[in-house]
Amino acid sequence: MPSENQQVLRLRQTYLMRHFLLLALGMGFLLPTAVNAETWWLIIGARYKNFKPAQTDMISIPTSTEQECKDAGKKLVEDEGINGSIYEKVNFVCLKGK
Repeated sequence: MPSENQQVLRLRQTYLMRHFLLLALGMGFLLPTAVNAETWWLIIGARYKNFKPAQTDMISIPTSTEQECKDAGKKLVEDEGINGSIYEKVNFVCLKGK
């Protein structure tokens, strides 16, 4: 008798696990979180000051929104410690990525 109960429990467990798996996969396809997950890349280009021949750097930084990207780029361009003492002609662009 106990072996029959164990067999019934095993069948019920696999039945519930399959339903849970299908439910989890279905919710993953229906929820729009993956659509809203986007990254904005701040691309910075700058030329070293006082280097002959001229040397340049390109740096990419991930940000979460376009506004955050633009604000960070403006801060870098306006910062006199970076733009003027270390680098000259600092420019930036914000690109939408994945």
